[in-house]
Amino acid sequence: MAIARPISKKRTRIEEMKKIILEVRPEARFKVTPAPDVRGITAIWTYTNAEFDDISRLVVDTEFRVMIEDGIHIIVIPMPLEAWED
Repeated sequence: MAIARPISKKRTRIEEMKKIILEVRPEARFKVTPAPDVRGITAIWTYTNAEFDDISRLVVDTEFRVMIEDGIHIIVIPMPLEAWED
């Protein structure tokens, strides 16, 4: 019998940010990695047809809230959809 592992708070917050973006940009695709050049930060690479500022505005409040309330450092990095590689 498999034992279900609890979903981490970080994973929950990542999924929350993805949901916020998908509500406005349903074509969005995501990759989650450690942030480049910065230890302890998780990057959500967000590939959409939207402008950089449009995506940043969607999640900036959530990024700060998660950092302050949970101590979890997550950044969303907008990328053009044509750069998406599966």
